[in-house]
Amino acid sequence: MVTTASGIAKPIGEVYRVQMPKTSTIIAMNVKEGTKVEEGTPLFALADEQIIEVDNQTNEKLLKQAQLEKKALAALFAGQPLAQHLTPEEIADNPEVKAYYTSLLSTMEATVRVLESERAQQERTTALYEQQKQSLQAEISNAQAQITYLKERKNQTSA
Repeated sequence: MVTTASGIAKPIGEVYRVQMPKTSTIIAMNVKEGTKVEEGTPLFALADEQIIEVDNQTNEKLLKQAQLEKKALAALFAGQPLAQHLTPEEIADNPEVKAYYTSLLSTMEATVRVLESERAQQERTTALYEQQKQSLQAEISNAQAQITYLKERKNQTSA
């Protein structure tokens, strides 16, 4: 039952201001109204403590995940299987890390295939240019020989 009333609350004795540095929800009252308390006695519990605990657990899980992903990356860059960097338990307990490793490995392999294909195409293009270069050099040599022949012939006819 909820009741509302109007009036003025007047304290008996000294009044102490209780202020919170941030907004929170009271989840437990540790004292009852009118109870005398000593300095430092917690009057209530706030939901933030639970949130902080949950946040710490989340942070610990994220840190462990990052450490496992770092090991997975080390395996990739070393060209080694995941099992050489993680224990079987770590792999079994963290399927997302194995999926991360497998996905990166597939991406790297696909990238290597694309790069190898591009390199092969560049080699074919380079070979074609080399053939064209040799053909042009042969044409230049022929043209130079014709020029020399024509110069000699001109000199013979003018003499």
